[in-house]
Amino acid sequence: MNTPILLCVYRRLDKVVAVLDSLKLIKPTHLYISANAPKNDAEKEYTDAIKKAIDKQITWECTVYKKYEDHHINSCSESIVKGIDWFFSQVEYGIILEDDCIAHPSFFEFSSILLEKHKNDESVYQISGTNINFDHDNPPKLLSTNFSFPNWGWATWRRCWAKYSHEMNNWEAIKDIINNKTNDKEFWEEFLTFNAKTKTAWDIQWNIDIWTNGGNILIPSFNTVSNIGFGYLATHTSNDENLGANLPTKNFIINNASFGHADDNQIEKKIIHLIKNISSPKK
Repeated sequence: MNTPILLCVYRRLDKVVAVLDSLKLIKPTHLYISANAPKNDAEKEYTDAIKKAIDKQITWECTVYKKYEDHHINSCSESIVKGIDWFFSQVEYGIILEDDCIAHPSFFEFSSILLEKHKNDESVYQISGTNINFDHDNPPKLLSTNFSFPNWGWATWRRCWAKYSHEMNNWEAIKDIINNKTNDKEFWEEFLTFNAKTKTAWDIQWNIDIWTNGGNILIPSFNTVSNIGFGYLATHTSNDENLGANLPTKNFIINNASFGHADDNQIEKKIIHLIKNISSPKK
């Protein structure tokens, strides 16, 4: 598999090993790894073990590019953004995974096809492997949606990421976009006001940038990425009973898929439920 892949890692050894094991199935030839530095001596044991695991687990023919931070970046979102910035300084397009996202092999195949097909299509901004409103019972469809979130296994182009803004400075314009693109305006305005102050997330800003630039997001009707990272060691996703935790995946053959439009009303409802319960304690 020749499409470049970025893997962002930090301190969860078991999750990183699981992701690397899944990558053995597709044997990418170009793997970019971005790693945050430990914030203390206790974490250094885990981050050092991850670096050793990376060297040990990649046994197939692969060029590995590494960006290991020398100093800890306090913000998880900033660490991810720096990794993606670095990735797109090296490649024209590619696939992005975090260290808790296990993708079905078909995700890499259809992402590679669509990345090449739409590389000059300014209207397409993202290909996503996650569909929290998945339909595994009917024939496959490739769907257009307004919502990129959650970004658990996705792909894009340098031309799109170059327009990303982490700061959310143009707040009045953002409010207008919310009114045009969402149903639960009160939730999104409250949530985005909070995130504009804290910068705890990076992917909500990315979705806003897609809306701002009139971009489309393509997702399969099947879910093809499972987030295995919900739990007590997660930065944000600590509630392992969340509806987004450990979603089932299914083989998505794009050549057999028709085209359609996602049920964005239902997707929005599920995203809001996911966000509201993402860090709730287990009952």
